[in-house]
Amino acid sequence: MHDGKNTEDWTLPNYSAFTDAEIDAVTTWIADGGERIDSVATFTGQAFRVADDSAERNFAPLLVFGPSTELLYPDEPAVFTNSTERVDIEDWYQGVAMSFSEERRPMGMNSPVAKQNAQFALNTMLWLSKLLD
Repeated sequence: MHDGKNTEDWTLPNYSAFTDAEIDAVTTWIADGGERIDSVATFTGQAFRVADDSAERNFAPLLVFGPSTELLYPDEPAVFTNSTERVDIEDWYQGVAMSFSEERRPMGMNSPVAKQNAQFALNTMLWLSKLLD
């Protein structure tokens, strides 16, 4: 860690928030995992799509919404009613990783209903490290 520079000062260069020991521990944790998951719990917040005519699709989907998934637009934050506007978001994304040269970087879990979210994060890290395809 670099003396907390990134806690309030985000001018470049931005340093890692992790020590070398923490990075080594995560690398070891990643090498020991990689199970398949069948569900991930998500919460209110975001969904996005990529334009169909994107000339360069240098990303890999990490989390894609399936059938019968809706995005709700409440008039008041976190207040949902029968009249809340809803949009079908099947095949929209909540997470992708972009490729930049030889690197992979993530772009966008702590609840009892989110039982497999930690494994999802591990699988994402495995994919980013190219240990899982």
